[in-house]
Amino acid sequence: MKKLLLPLALIFFSFSLSAQKAPDPYSPEVTKNFAFDLYQTGFYDEAESEFRRYLFTTSDIDDNAVITLASIYNEKNNLTGINWITLNIRPKLNFAAKEKVDIVQGRLLFRNGDRDNFAQFADSIQNDLENFSLDFKNLIPLSNLILFRNFEEAKELAKNAAEQNQIFIDVSNSLNEYKEKSPGLALTLSMLLPGAGKFYTGSYSQGITSLLSVASFASACAYSGIESEWKSWKPYVYGGCGLVLWIVDIYGSYQSAKRYNAALYRDLCTTTEQVYEEIF
Repeated sequence: MKKLLLPLALIFFSFSLSAQKAPDPYSPEVTKNFAFDLYQTGFYDEAESEFRRYLFTTSDIDDNAVITLASIYNEKNNLTGINWITLNIRPKLNFAAKEKVDIVQGRLLFRNGDRDNFAQFADSIQNDLENFSLDFKNLIPLSNLILFRNFEEAKELAKNAAEQNQIFIDVSNSLNEYKEKSPGLALTLSMLLPGAGKFYTGSYSQGITSLLSVASFASACAYSGIESEWKSWKPYVYGGCGLVLWIVDIYGSYQSAKRYNAALYRDLCTTTEQVYEEIF
């Protein structure tokens, strides 16, 4: 009997030790490490879920976990996710982690062109800016000026920022070269000469096409009118077609100027957004 009890006791004791040493598979630490493993192997969606589960189950937050989750939201352009971090987790972070979260939130608000919410965001972090890097302190007001299209002040701020750090040079150059086209002037030029408005906005091929099209119908109108002493239907049809094309060109020149300005502004915003990526 004793010989039987001894092996059973040893087995029970071994199982007890194993149970004591085995980590809890649902503990925050295990969840966090699993999330990092998923992130490092490229399973970002799964890593995001595990990082959020970790943050829900612990009061002792690892700032690196929050920064990694913020980088996932940055890659996925997930403004809702970064807003969740800001509302629920940000107050518990140190200033270095807060800055990372704010960089992502600022970039996504700027990317969306949401100037009112960006202005509110800039006001909300104003008290913390002194603890952040100089680059970020320059980038926030610069972004605000660009969103509200205050290009003169933005130009001066970008120039000063570029003197402090080279990463602002492209933004400074873009602002120095920034010059929008007037839709009204483009329209007026096309009224004076078909295609002139499109030449003004840099759409040279379209300008040549408009000029040749209107000129061709105008020539056909004049030739057929003189030949028939304006008694034929042809000059009126040619003239009507030419007039329609001219009106289309006038409207197209107006829209061409607006498209030019939109593309110019989009390029400036893209250049500014790259600074967010560099300082993250």
